[in-house]
Amino acid sequence: MAEIIGWSLAIVGQVGGFYLLYRFLKQTQRRGMWLGLFVLPVLAILWFGYEVFQPPQGRLVSALLAAGGSLISLGLLWFLIPPTKEAFTQYDQLRSENEEYQMILDQLSDIVVVKDAGLNYRKVNAAFAKTLGKAPELLIGRSDADFFPPKIAQTLEEDENRSIASKHPVTRQVELMTVRGKRWFELTFTPLIDKLGVTLGVLVNGHDLTELIETTQVLEEELRHKDILVKSVKKFFNCDRETELWDVLLDLMEEIGSTPYVALMVVSEDGESLVVEAARKAEIFHIGTAIRSTSGLFGKVARTGQVQIGEDAASWKEIVSGEEGEAIQWVVGVPITLDNRVRAITALFYRDSEKGIVERRKELLVEVAESAGWALKEINARREIEQRFAQTQKDLEQTVLRQRIDHFLTALAIRLLNAAPHQIDTLLEKAMGSFAEYVGAEKSYVYLFQREGGGLQAQYRWSGADKLLPPYEIPEPFDPALSWLMEKINRQEIVALSRSGEMPEPFQVYFDAQNINFLIAVPMVLRRTVIGYLGLEGNDGANEMVGGQIGVVKAMSDLVVNALDRKWSADELEERMRRVSEKISQLELHNKRNKLLAEMGDLLQSCRTADEAYPIVARYAQILMPESVGALYLMRTLQDVAEKVALWGSEPSGENELMLNECWGIRRGKVHLVRNSEGPFCDHLGTPLPEQYICVPLIAQGETIGLLHIRNPRMKEQGNAELEELSKIGVSIAEHVAPALSNLNLRDKLRSQAIRDPLTGLFNRRYMEETLDREIRRAARHQYSVGLIMCDIDQMKPINDRYGHDAGDAVLRQIGTLMKKIFRGEDVACRYGGDEFMVILPEASLSDVWQRAENLREAVKKTHYEHEGKSIGPVTVSIGVAAYPDLGSTVERLIQVSDAAAYLAKHEGGDRVMIAHHTDDNTK
Repeated sequence: MAEIIGWSLAIVGQVGGFYLLYRFLKQTQRRGMWLGLFVLPVLAILWFGYEVFQPPQGRLVSALLAAGGSLISLGLLWFLIPPTKEAFTQYDQLRSENEEYQMILDQLSDIVVVKDAGLNYRKVNAAFAKTLGKAPELLIGRSDADFFPPKIAQTLEEDENRSIASKHPVTRQVELMTVRGKRWFELTFTPLIDKLGVTLGVLVNGHDLTELIETTQVLEEELRHKDILVKSVKKFFNCDRETELWDVLLDLMEEIGSTPYVALMVVSEDGESLVVEAARKAEIFHIGTAIRSTSGLFGKVARTGQVQIGEDAASWKEIVSGEEGEAIQWVVGVPITLDNRVRAITALFYRDSEKGIVERRKELLVEVAESAGWALKEINARREIEQRFAQTQKDLEQTVLRQRIDHFLTALAIRLLNAAPHQIDTLLEKAMGSFAEYVGAEKSYVYLFQREGGGLQAQYRWSGADKLLPPYEIPEPFDPALSWLMEKINRQEIVALSRSGEMPEPFQVYFDAQNINFLIAVPMVLRRTVIGYLGLEGNDGANEMVGGQIGVVKAMSDLVVNALDRKWSADELEERMRRVSEKISQLELHNKRNKLLAEMGDLLQSCRTADEAYPIVARYAQILMPESVGALYLMRTLQDVAEKVALWGSEPSGENELMLNECWGIRRGKVHLVRNSEGPFCDHLGTPLPEQYICVPLIAQGETIGLLHIRNPRMKEQGNAELEELSKIGVSIAEHVAPALSNLNLRDKLRSQAIRDPLTGLFNRRYMEETLDREIRRAARHQYSVGLIMCDIDQMKPINDRYGHDAGDAVLRQIGTLMKKIFRGEDVACRYGGDEFMVILPEASLSDVWQRAENLREAVKKTHYEHEGKSIGPVTVSIGVAAYPDLGSTVERLIQVSDAAAYLAKHEGGDRVMIAHHTDDNTK
């Protein structure tokens, strides 16, 4: 009985479980799980079959176990199926929403990408997949780096990270490569943040801006062309000749028509033909060719006066040639009318079949042609037709010649740029001959200054068939003509001489000896240093060569300089690379030394005078060479004498003065180093002679300005390497010191030239006015007087008329010298203008000023004047004196009253001193 109950309960549990599973599968629509539903009866049958063959004593236990297992399974199913059903329902709903969401995304024309926190693609729409040309399922799990260049991918990743960090959308416009080519997109990166504030990924939305950008560019281009038209119309009416009008018109047509192949054909006087007058890309056009105006495309334009577009090659085959001409596919003819008659036709040639650009700009081309017609009408009113035609022909020839030369220079520049350094010499050697033939010269050469030994050496040279080559080397000293030329070249001046113009006397002899009519020499400057010059000589076309081709010769010179610079730089780079390993160990020491040199250079640049610079040089020389003694010599006079201006160390370092020819370093123009008493010794050393020393000349702008003399008491214990290193330090110091001292001396010299009168050596009027104003303000502060003397030479005009202006200048110089001797160092003697002088006497009373003026008058009167052996005179002066504050408190007042007093003195017979008055009765 118990066994029957157990099996009954087991069957009830099986049936209940089967029913629950059946209801669950039917409600959740899980087709794949129906097979599991039939597994339960099968298992139950197998279990019963198994139990039939069990012994009777074990069947009760099996029945109870089966009943317990079935009921437990039924209970578990009773409690588990509802939540499982709810989970499946939510899953189905989520999947349905996901499919709807994907369908919506796929309907969008903008690209949409959802990325996870690792910035990998989690969901993409069809637009994005189509943009990349990939299936959507192949993009899931990939990243930007798999489809875009590294730089673009890195930029996108930075923007995504920035949006995540800021938790705000980030927008960027970027150009991406797609299956349709490069496209512009406006991408918006929006971080995906859940309710807890955790960033789950990034939503990328992209809108294709390519069409908008292209449309905007078209509008901007049209506006730009409109603006160009307005400006060009002004240029049209500013043209004085037809050629100028054609040039402006062709430039404008080339710009608006977007084609480099533009030609202008002028209707002949009889109206039967069209003549190619001008063109852009002239090398493919037959300039001057005439075609019939009664047939073809251009004939139709001439007859109708309307814009015509054609593709018949027979219409233009007579006026074009070459490969580029054969590639032309269609042409646009735009008429230019004058008095209701077609005067010219602008032809725009195209190599592609796109006509949209011309259709869009057709009206603009017509406006340009109409404006050109009105401008042409104005030109015809001002000039005769024959004069305009002749000028056009001449300008055209010049344009063709310049284009040929420019084409040659451009081709040469490209070949030099692409050539290996060792090929540059060969290319330039050939190019010098070709260039000379282009410009009509019979000789061309490039001379470079030799770094050692002086003189010139020919780098490249060429001459015509019946001409001798220029010499390979030209040693110093140069002849007078070449010396004059070198002075100009060193001042970076272009020299252009011809027989029809003025030239120095030595070049007359040179032109006769060489049988030439013109010479051009262009300095070759590399990094502000003249390294040589390029020269051209010839007979034909002298006036045009000298007058019109200087620019192309300068361009050729620049090409040669750049090529040589590249070649030398390559050689230098190769040499430097060889020495890199040797210099690595010295970098730290050199850096420290360079820093000190830079500090010294900075201080030297900040010095106001050379005297301030000398202690700085001595201090840094001692720091850079701590165990050395030495001295700095500097040129002080024009007698080749150098004076010791600075010294360092504790031992004697040579004489206080030296003649330049006493130093081997100065004579040779480079460092003179003596080792182990191996001469020659310099004559400025004094006694006893040192066994080792270094002389470094100071050279600035090609001139020797001084000497740096260095000794080291420990040189006996050191080897040649240390001596060479000390020599390098000295050279570095000299390289910094020489230009700085030269600039300071130059600054002093320029200041002196700015404030000195070149004839008398006295201060000029400008300096006098500044000084007088300064002395008056100083006198006002310190309560003292300032005297003023106005001196006017009597009868100066008769002296000039009788003896000549050179004699008058001699008198002025002699009086200027006399005034320098008479007056004090603090007095300021100036040349006021012409034959008038003025003296400012600080802290001088009116009586003192009068006495000093009397002394001046007497000295001038007693002085004997002569010029070229002829006595001049007698020379007397009329002097007016005034003083601050007695007779005036301003610069203008003092000058006025003193000048009036001098005028009164001259009016009363001259040779006297008059004191100015308070009133204006004695004014001129």
